[in-house]
Amino acid sequence: MKILVVRFKQIGDAILSSVICKSLKETYPDAEVDYVLYDHVAPLFEHQDYLNKVISISKDEQKNPFKYLKKVWNVTRADYDIVIDIMSTPKSEVFTLFSRKAKYKIGRWKPKRGYTYTHSIPEPSSEFDKVEKFLKMLEPLIDDGIDVKLDKNYSLKFLHEEKNDLRKRMEEAGVDFNKIIIPLAINSRRENKVYPIDLMKELAKKC
Repeated sequence: MKILVVRFKQIGDAILSSVICKSLKETYPDAEVDYVLYDHVAPLFEHQDYLNKVISISKDEQKNPFKYLKKVWNVTRADYDIVIDIMSTPKSEVFTLFSRKAKYKIGRWKPKRGYTYTHSIPEPSSEFDKVEKFLKMLEPLIDDGIDVKLDKNYSLKFLHEEKNDLRKRMEEAGVDFNKIIIPLAINSRRENKVYPIDLMKELAKKC
């Protein structure tokens, strides 16, 4: 059994959607589960027990359509049995286009799109959190009677030397580990996701 999960986006979404990979590995312990990510995100997932291979898309491949198609073609020669396109964009859909032998080619339903999918999943309602929405991508397997082990817990495993290196970098940046550390994310690529700066200041002061 070979499984490919496509999610080349930013770090937060890649971490949250990794629950799909974990759930599939727990469902098929002997399966090969591969994860497609942008190259600046890929290193985070190199030592995760639930992944067999992390496939990175370089910046050059992102910008050059010919190099991108060649990369997708080479990746899909592995003849995956299940391909899950979490991105569900014209670009990511090429993975399912080239995976002709896959029994399951799953992606999000979108108007006039997804012709290469065997199963198109409607966008879940807002009552679900992001992790639950990602796990909805596994419903075609559940509908076919497969006992899918849904795991809502996401985690990252780091090597001891990686932790030490990160700690050193944080100390050099002025972080004092003798004090309580409270991380606050104050930015986003989308303006509507940015918390008002004046309120964030008050929140930081109270913390």
